Amino acid sequence: MKFFITSGTHDFMKQIYLKNKQKPLYLLTNQAETLLVQESETKSIFSSPRSYQVLSSAGALAQTGVVLISYVYLDEEDRPVIEEKVNAFTQQHFQKQGLTAYRFLRPRNVDSYVIYTQWQDLASAKGWDDLADLLPKQSFLHHANPFTSQFYTKEYLAPSKIED
Repeated sequence: MKFFITSGTHDFMKQIYLKNKQKPLYLLTNQAETLLVQESETKSIFSSPRSYQVLSSAGALAQTGVVLISYVYLDEEDRPVIEEKVNAFTQQHFQKQGLTAYRFLRPRNVDSYVIYTQWQDLASAKGWDDLADLLPKQSFLHHANPFTSQFYTKEYLAPSKIED
């Protein structure tokens, strides 16, 4: 499965979303930016998306709730170990109350992995564990610190009503 993310102005992203209602698209917004997300077996409808391969997933994405997108930049040598640890962690924590879907994404044409989690509401999302606890640095094979950059998480709303 492939996963695509693109960003732009709210009005432009909304226009694309409304023109493609029959496709599996999800509009996400916060005060700083608006994203469109597409999950598909085929190519993206976006002209220049950030492309990912879905490594693991659970639950169905929906145009509702709160989405947390965590970006993790990794040293190339430690990627297999990290993939294993993140996959195990997300599967183990999928039963958390309020977590409705997750995707663990390997980059295709960008350099950051993504942990995409979708929650029923903001209160449920606030309980998400810190990635620092998930990935203890002493457990990596090649480096004391496998991260090539600081990881971070962005919060978005997936509005259930999107009108013209």
